[in-house]
Amino acid sequence: MGLIQDLILKTAGKLNKDFSPSSFDFEISSGRFHFSAQGSVSGNVLSVKTHNFGSTKDVHTKIKERLYASSGIVNAAYASWMKFGEKRLSKILI
Repeated sequence: MGLIQDLILKTAGKLNKDFSPSSFDFEISSGRFHFSAQGSVSGNVLSVKTHNFGSTKDVHTKIKERLYASSGIVNAAYASWMKFGEKRLSKILI
């Protein structure tokens, strides 16, 4: 069948004052498998560099609106001084 192996996840990020992501690091590994990604947002460009099995890939994507991490959305709403019952639409980076 298969082997039972540990799965290791590491995630770190830096946020701007409005809690939108400035940069992030992500790693996942299990046994011989290892994948990592580093990214940053500068102006309206999201840049991501991935590493997998010895290969590296750079991707640069234009974004129309600020992105927010799902874990920081409540803090972002609070920081924007939203009032109770007020509605806003935001893109969430998962």
